[in-house]
Amino acid sequence: MNAFADKHQLHNHRWYKALRCKDKSVLETLIAYTKSGARAAAHTTLETQTEGTSIAESRVVGQMGVENALKSSAALHPFVNRTAKDALEFVALTVRASATADGNPVTRPQPGAALGVARVANAARSAALHACGRPPAAVRPPTASGMGVLWSVAAQELSPRNEQAKTAPGVLERYALLAQLRAESAVRPQGAFRGGFSAPAQHAANGYERYIRDETCRALPSAAGGMTRSFIGIKALLSVHEGVWGAAHQLAGEAERLHAQVAAMNADRRETSTRTAEVLGTSCRPAQRLEPLCTPATGFAKGFQLNELLRRCMQTRTRKNEPCKLLLGVYTNAELNREMPPVMDTEPMPLCTICDFGLRVPTEVGASDGAGIPDHVQHPRVQGCPVDLSLHVCLDGAIRATELIGALDGAGEIHKQRALLYVGSSQASFISEAGTAISAAQANANINSSKKIGVRPHSNPHSVSALTPQPFANGSAPT
Repeated sequence: MNAFADKHQLHNHRWYKALRCKDKSVLETLIAYTKSGARAAAHTTLETQTEGTSIAESRVVGQMGVENALKSSAALHPFVNRTAKDALEFVALTVRASATADGNPVTRPQPGAALGVARVANAARSAALHACGRPPAAVRPPTASGMGVLWSVAAQELSPRNEQAKTAPGVLERYALLAQLRAESAVRPQGAFRGGFSAPAQHAANGYERYIRDETCRALPSAAGGMTRSFIGIKALLSVHEGVWGAAHQLAGEAERLHAQVAAMNADRRETSTRTAEVLGTSCRPAQRLEPLCTPATGFAKGFQLNELLRRCMQTRTRKNEPCKLLLGVYTNAELNREMPPVMDTEPMPLCTICDFGLRVPTEVGASDGAGIPDHVQHPRVQGCPVDLSLHVCLDGAIRATELIGALDGAGEIHKQRALLYVGSSQASFISEAGTAISAAQANANINSSKKIGVRPHSNPHSVSALTPQPFANGSAPT
């Protein structure tokens, strides 16, 4: 205990001295609490580094230093300061219930309350609705594979105007009510305008359409809108640690308490024929929640990490938002020696980028009827949990290689099938190796250093230079 206290005191002493030395402005550019502090630290650092010159008087150089300091401070700020807005929030909404408690449909739905989850604050600003279609039967995954694919054919971005719509847009709910009105009007037994809306239904439909026009942008086809998306559904079995079960129980308890509070409220006045999805209340109590450990991580979590690392790896390459410079035609030796990007930087990454995902756990998991884990039984440390995994990928018309190779079945298509198989295997191996190398950069650097540097004892073991690093002739390390 004394050793730990001494180490902690020594660590604080180092920070105390570092923040009071002459070069403290370098640290202040990284850990500044305010933007004004970061700007002042950037100017001080520039004046210290360019002492005796007039470089610090340049507005361009000073502005570059200030921008870099602000970016560094903004990037490190989330690691040291987390607010309640960054935590998951439960939102209670009014809903037009379409069934009773026992699951039987009712003639006239009664207003009720439903719970939603807001993962990110004001997420509706960057959200979009997609109209999807199924792929052709020839390239559709079979049912036995436990996988389904949808292609986006049109997209409609949300543009919420009021603060409530940024949390609960209510656009999908109004689309559903419009579809219900159209279905009811198409089966009317009599009337001069058979199949059309009645007067009350037309009034409600006008309100729904007006709200949708105000809170969304114009719907565009995927090709015209530039949003290429495919949605992949997978039946998976995830290994859930006991810490995740405990965190899930706490979240479920918080959601149940919020639902009990809003269920006692009178929702009849809030849910009308033209208004729905009104916010009744929210709950965000990060201090009372249990934060589960990231390890042991599931296979999907590791794959998602590699996906993010590879996606960000190509952001600074020439092909990403920068002009592509390649020599074409006749060129001189002087032009050849200029800095040119390699071909690898100008080619797209063969990566199926995941932009969002969702997990749906069946209701049977955790029940006390024997299908899940009963409450009176001790939970195992690791439990296999069946989930429905949905992946939102940035691909236009995603097709598995298996179905694509099978669709080319023919007498003269054997070479194309082999080409698809070889290219798919090669690109999959490239992504696997590149992702592994990027995720373990420090370990790979240490391994490569140990291969090239060896330690040879000096003739005088008591000398200060007794251990001298010497490279081996063959580049191998001692065993």
